[in-house]
Amino acid sequence: MKQRITIIGILTILLLLGGCSQQSAKPAATTKTPPAALTTLLATTTHTIPADRGGSKPTRSRFYQANGDWHWRLTRQDKLLVQGKVTQLKPQGDLTYTMRVTPTKGHPFQLTFNWIDETKHAYHLQANAHQLNATYIIGDSGKAWLNGAPKKVVGTWTSPLYVSDTYNVGRHADKHHPYTKVELTINKSDIKVIRATYTKKGQVGKVQANWAVNSDLHYQPLGHDTYLLRAYEGSPADYTSPLVYQVTCAQGKLSVPGIDTSLPYFYDESK
Repeated sequence: MKQRITIIGILTILLLLGGCSQQSAKPAATTKTPPAALTTLLATTTHTIPADRGGSKPTRSRFYQANGDWHWRLTRQDKLLVQGKVTQLKPQGDLTYTMRVTPTKGHPFQLTFNWIDETKHAYHLQANAHQLNATYIIGDSGKAWLNGAPKKVVGTWTSPLYVSDTYNVGRHADKHHPYTKVELTINKSDIKVIRATYTKKGQVGKVQANWAVNSDLHYQPLGHDTYLLRAYEGSPADYTSPLVYQVTCAQGKLSVPGIDTSLPYFYDESK
């Protein structure tokens, strides 16, 4: 009888130990990671941005991360129009994407996100929800845009000769004209960009006014000698999609990210 009691006692201890080991073997809770494609797309859009030319009461857009997911919020003044989770992303081209948004209230809907151009300084949103059709300039503080351009960036700026890795004729390397020079003219009302290609001996090849003249120029200071410049193509009736440049002027040089990834800087010809 004593032997049987001893065996039962040992079995009970083993079962208890086994239960404890099973509990300690449970994996620790992990933090959910948002989809990399969404993070890459929306990394620069996390500030609240007013719609461009949206009048006195523009809608304001903001994408943000919470609990491992990306969310989108649209407001007008202090009124919440829609807020929801971005649950799906589908590329529709180099600069256009469709998103599925599941709102906290209501039914899921499709939101179309489109970069205005390759510089990715502004994006356009379109959705049937709230009849949304607006452009948002990244960095726009919501303060009034000032007429023209800052005095220190007004002038004719020229880049040195450089080998372009993004601009080639027909997207193919022009072996006879491997070098590029860009001339950027900024005045109080517009911006003009002229791009020229050169041979290895410095002879000019093809000259193109890539963006023609962009009118109705305005700007916002961002601090640290950096400014947002906003202009439009065509006549005032066509001023719906802005052309946005972020420029930094320091030590006599002007940098304009996004025109060409291999463009070093501009210098003022008049100085």
